[in-house]
Amino acid sequence: MFAGKTHENRDWPSNYRGHIAIHASAKSTYEDRRDAMDLFESIRGRKLEGLPEYEWWTNTVSQAGVILGTVYMDGCVTSSDSPWFFGEYGFVLRDPRPLKVPIPILGKLGFWTLPEDIEQRIVVELGDKL
Repeated sequence: MFAGKTHENRDWPSNYRGHIAIHASAKSTYEDRRDAMDLFESIRGRKLEGLPEYEWWTNTVSQAGVILGTVYMDGCVTSSDSPWFFGEYGFVLRDPRPLKVPIPILGKLGFWTLPEDIEQRIVVELGDKL
């Protein structure tokens, strides 16, 4: 949501195109999040700017198990010059739009349908139909 990520790496393809909600896992550890920050900083070649304070997403329980916002999924590729691409498949992402207040919800693996009330909250705030 905040680091300029252009690709989400997966080991499975998708034909989906459109807005998707971004969910922060409730099961990630402090080490997982620190590793993510290290990866982001190495890809960008510098300390990331414009990110929420590191403590916001490493030590705040409320930022885990939530919808953070939306991105537009523009395609799925098997190769790219982007430093963000290093998987078998890369979902091409653009237009990240964070929510003002993350929405708590349990996640699932893969793509899943949001409950109607949660989707409506996102539509009202961001205007993004999911």
